[in-house]
Amino acid sequence: MGLARALKTADGSVEEHTDLAALAAHVGSGAPMPDPVFVTVSSGPGEDVVPAARAVAHRTLDVVRAWLAEDAFAGARLVLVTRGALATEDGADPRDLAAAPAWGLVRSAQAEHPDRFVLLDVDGAEASLAVVHQAVSIGEPQLAVRGAEVLVPRLAPGAAKGVLTPPDGGEAWRLESSGAGTLEGLRLAAAPDVTGELGEHEVRVAVRAAGMNFRDVLISLNMYPDPGAMMGSEGAGVVVATGSGVTSLAVGDRVMGSWTGGFGPLAVADHRSLVRIPDGWSYTQAAPIPVVFGTALYGLRELGACGAVSRCWCIPPPVVWGWPRCSWRGRGAWRCSRPRARPSGMSCAASGWTMRISRRRGRWSSRSGSGPPRVVVVWTWSWTPWPVSSWTPRCGC
Repeated sequence: MGLARALKTADGSVEEHTDLAALAAHVGSGAPMPDPVFVTVSSGPGEDVVPAARAVAHRTLDVVRAWLAEDAFAGARLVLVTRGALATEDGADPRDLAAAPAWGLVRSAQAEHPDRFVLLDVDGAEASLAVVHQAVSIGEPQLAVRGAEVLVPRLAPGAAKGVLTPPDGGEAWRLESSGAGTLEGLRLAAAPDVTGELGEHEVRVAVRAAGMNFRDVLISLNMYPDPGAMMGSEGAGVVVATGSGVTSLAVGDRVMGSWTGGFGPLAVADHRSLVRIPDGWSYTQAAPIPVVFGTALYGLRELGACGAVSRCWCIPPPVVWGWPRCSWRGRGAWRCSRPRARPSGMSCAASGWTMRISRRRGRWSSRSGSGPPRVVVVWTWSWTPWPVSSWTPRCGC
């Protein structure tokens, strides 16, 4: 890439080391810690993109871990330099596509460790390399150099080209798939059915936030088994009209629940699939809840045959250190049989969500360990390592 030569030309005090271990040994011998430290990230010429991307990502991860593990590097910045790993103009393609994932990986490291990493992409020209040292000195965490011009990412107004617009002459519309099988095929289509006369048990909701899950992605890609399915199956909003038989909800109520075709300003749902939003919840917090709890309810009650007073145990998926098992033993305590290599900070089921299935519809709670739960659903395990190939817990009653 010619980076070392360009840095030496700009600053004669630049030193070269074979790797971070050599730099750590140099600093450990009493030499001052340089700041910043430059490391190049690139794929080899002629490599296939897929295996090359994996190799570059693993090398980058090793570098990031080594940098964070060395106490001597704590006060310095590591600059990871790529060449053509990202496009800075519309219509341009990255020259080194295999190095592009390194940017996403290091962005995550930047979020967890501010001021420790800098991302810099150059075009490889002499003019670009000549201003690298100067570009890093401006203090931006992410930069691109094209020629002698230094670019930084900033939010800007989007162009009208390619932006979806609602159909003319109607207040009701929804996001739909055109059947093309790509995200570019999404469109905003008229939805006259949500403004028509309501049925006896129906409620019209002004949607404030909508939840999205894998089902919506499959529909947009034309991969869902039901060709008539619509995206937008859950959300939250305000009741604007009710059917003649609806007594549980009134106009103005803040509700969340399940419906169809909910990626638009209005949706119609059966009032029995809606509940009021708890006090203190925002619309965005409430929107993705219905499908999560509905899935758990179906799995426990329909598939697991759990009743109103059932007690259940849950086992998380297998991980590298075994299968802990937690069960309620009464008197405010959980009993866990855990593997020998139990990591510190492991939490039992009492730290997760507890869902109470009662004879009254729609009663949900999130308590932990305050008494014998009827049904326990473990949503999060703080000790689970990343990545996990399969997250599905096993439960029984």
